[in-house]
Amino acid sequence: MMNNKSPCRHCGGGIVKSWPELSEDERKVVAHLPASAEYSRDERERTHRWCTRCWHETGNHEELA
Repeated sequence: MMNNKSPCRHCGGGIVKSWPELSEDERKVVAHLPASAEYSRDERERTHRWCTRCWHETGNHEELA
């Protein structure tokens, strides 16, 4: 996934990051977030991004810009 530091469309104040961009501590937070049964952990790590302020999650089916 691109290294695209975009602002969160949900809270407007956080930076949305892909799995590789998250720090180890941020990955621990994401691992404890509730996940939709629609997506496997591997798919979430490949295609989703998270806001590091409000932890809103976006997937490949949503507009990420």
